[in-house]
Amino acid sequence: MSALRICHIAPGFVPFGRGAYAVNNIIMELASRFVKCGHEVIAINVSESSKGNQRVRYEGGVEIFEVPVWDFLPNKNSKSQSMIKEVTYSVKLSRFLEDFINECDIIHFHVPFPLMLSLEKIVKKGVPLVYTIHNPNIGIKAKGRNLFELARELNVLKMPRYANFLSLYAIQLGLEYSSAVIAISKILKSNIIEYFGIRAEKVFYIPNGVNTQRFKPGNYPEVRNLFRIPEDYYIVLNVARIAPYKNQLAIVKAIPWILEETAEVMFVFVGPYDKNSDYKQKIDYFIRKNNLESHVIFTGKISSDLLPKVYASADIFVFPSISEGMPMALLEALSSGNAIVASDIPQNREISITGREAIYVNPQNIQEIAESIIILIEDKKLQEKMKKRGRKTAVEHFDWDIISRKVMKVYEEVVGGE
Repeated sequence: MSALRICHIAPGFVPFGRGAYAVNNIIMELASRFVKCGHEVIAINVSESSKGNQRVRYEGGVEIFEVPVWDFLPNKNSKSQSMIKEVTYSVKLSRFLEDFINECDIIHFHVPFPLMLSLEKIVKKGVPLVYTIHNPNIGIKAKGRNLFELARELNVLKMPRYANFLSLYAIQLGLEYSSAVIAISKILKSNIIEYFGIRAEKVFYIPNGVNTQRFKPGNYPEVRNLFRIPEDYYIVLNVARIAPYKNQLAIVKAIPWILEETAEVMFVFVGPYDKNSDYKQKIDYFIRKNNLESHVIFTGKISSDLLPKVYASADIFVFPSISEGMPMALLEALSSGNAIVASDIPQNREISITGREAIYVNPQNIQEIAESIIILIEDKKLQEKMKKRGRKTAVEHFDWDIISRKVMKVYEEVVGGE
């Protein structure tokens, strides 16, 4: 097939290049590889500024259009401001696409709300749509429910109930108008087919990938120096936003059990957090009450350059989350050569090709989490086997080069079928 002109629509939550927002990273990983294969890729997202006209820049051969959105409320992180940004992004995107649709061979989006005003126009113009759905909650409580009932229970965007309803309605429209749907986990694919009534042949399972050249084993003594971790201490790592569904409190509660076996261990939590949130305060209270301060580090958000070095410096990666889509952090740990302890949920199991890349635990069972970490600390041979096996799995099954080829096959199928 001849070269394609591919348009990627970013969700519009965060501009490209600001932090490590997963979907933005996914877009750029795919786009850069498509460009290397001779395709033309345009990526559209919000801009850093709320003023001025849309800006065009290039990154790794990818043409990036940045759209300014309204940003006038005093609290830039409020739910109301988020809704205003999303609505204005959708309106401006619709205007932009009016003249741009005909220049595209395919439009790929990851969150449907920005395209709410554009979906019908795109389909009428005959341009195929591909929708990658990342939300792990869709369909879990959905069977036999209408959208408004489901919106009462599912907090899809951490917004008021009417926003949840709009989000679910946007998802349904996105699924119906798309020529192909990519589900990042097998259970998500099943839920999409069962609840939304989407034809099975239209839904493709393609997991997230990992940049195995960026996330790889290595020796970085500067990481221990930066966080003042003694050289003879084991490093147990968790990378995630500090939030109840990520379940960091379970790790913290396991620490006293682990310290009874070995005191030479440091637990490093990497990820943004709100120090005033109820959840973070619960964690802090438990740490103070049990005198664990000398064994716990919360780094907050760290630079994208430092992140791979932190992974490579860890001995064990612990990920007891309650729900996931297809966790990027778990793939990054796998690629970095970490021994892994993860919650026994279907999405986490999907990284395990041989069934032995991780130890899977009940995320609510503190003793089980603690004992699994202790096993890996004490059994060096097992730890090394898991590290090598995980790295091999990441390179052979989840490298972005492999994943991008699978996505390109979907593009070719829908473009060829038009």
